[in-house]
Amino acid sequence: MRLAKKSVFLVVLVLLMFSNVKDSNSVETSPVVLKVENTVVGGYLGKVATLTSMIDSIVITKITVNRGNVDASIANENLPKILKFGEGYVFGVPNFLEVKVDTDKGAWVFKGQ
Repeated sequence: MRLAKKSVFLVVLVLLMFSNVKDSNSVETSPVVLKVENTVVGGYLGKVATLTSMIDSIVITKITVNRGNVDASIANENLPKILKFGEGYVFGVPNFLEVKVDTDKGAWVFKGQ
């Protein structure tokens, strides 16, 4: 009888341990979408990025371009910025390999083309 109780306890313990483990291959969906388009400003070709909220409310707190190796002060000058569902935040970006967006919901990294 005592062995059966220990076995049940161990099974329950193992189930509880693994019930909170996320699949390492699963990807959490970002609450913002980043779209980058080519544009011409003052005769120069550049890029304009738009962050769009996919949830009811999110606060954009910081934008980091190329792991901090590119000056993103223009992108950050109006931050923090609250975006409601469907609203966008537009900023200029140079050619980039990645943009990290810090929010009140976490941070997401977007890779360049």
